[in-house]
Amino acid sequence: MSCQARAEDPNDALKGSYGADAVRYSLLSAAVTTTLGALLFVCAARSIRTDIGRAAA
Repeated sequence: MSCQARAEDPNDALKGSYGADAVRYSLLSAAVTTTLGALLFVCAARSIRTDIGRAAA
């Protein structure tokens, strides 16, 4: 018996609601999520030295 988990394809999940545009929306959601992650990383990088200084004190 195999213990492999079946990965859900985001296009299949959106296909019922959005039809042919499912690929477009899944790619858009990946781009938005990546951009949001990058912005949050930049915000965290701006304060890391201050945070480390406070933790050491």
